[in-house]
Amino acid sequence: MDLVIGTSAGGLTALAIAYGLSAKELKKTMLDIIKSTFAPDQKRGWLRQLRHSAFDTAKLEEQLIKYIEADKLTMGDLRRRNPNIRAAVTAMLYDGKSTKGKFTPFVFDSENPDDADRTLMSVARATSAAPMYFDAAEMKDGALFYDGATFACNPSAWGLVLAATKVKIESIMLISVGTGNPDMPPPSKISDDQGFFESAVSRLNDYYKDTKKFLLTKAGILDDGSEKKGIVDWINVELVASLYLDC
Repeated sequence: MDLVIGTSAGGLTALAIAYGLSAKELKKTMLDIIKSTFAPDQKRGWLRQLRHSAFDTAKLEEQLIKYIEADKLTMGDLRRRNPNIRAAVTAMLYDGKSTKGKFTPFVFDSENPDDADRTLMSVARATSAAPMYFDAAEMKDGALFYDGATFACNPSAWGLVLAATKVKIESIMLISVGTGNPDMPPPSKISDDQGFFESAVSRLNDYYKDTKKFLLTKAGILDDGSEKKGIVDWINVELVASLYLDC
């Protein structure tokens, strides 16, 4: 069995692949979804944006119904429709009443019995509910979800963890299609003197530090000798880095 996992627009892609769309069909589908959802006439006026997100989800939902029957099919249907593909999609659960933590990382999984009855529409809306762009996705039980990229901008790592619960990690082939920066520092090499777990932790720690330094330098948070251009250079990506990396 293959596992396909995605976050945000990648989450929509993962659902479409599990639904059975070919790569050629998927290219057209995603372009149609983007053009329709983010058309200039779909953007709300600034007065409405004071209380709502920038875009209505009506066109997005319309396209999801058109291409993957999102209003009818469930995650369980995906598994029955294509039993050789396990679909997983990330999102962020929001609990406004919690005193311990309002945000909880969440992974919808076609193999999880608790997700079997969730419609593709609810899952697709949850993973793509980008703050400021779309309102939070609300489930039937009232649970609110936001875009999966608020915690899993690289969902392949989560996919690797899920796959490793059933297959030996050395037998897994990972193909990651994403939007990473080509200037990101490469991870450290595995040391022959360390075991797999110790070397993996060491590499992850080094990569985390190097990547955070890279982002903060790019944003102007860390001094690289260049001239600072304003307050945005000092705070903009620090907030993003705190959310994405520290999480």
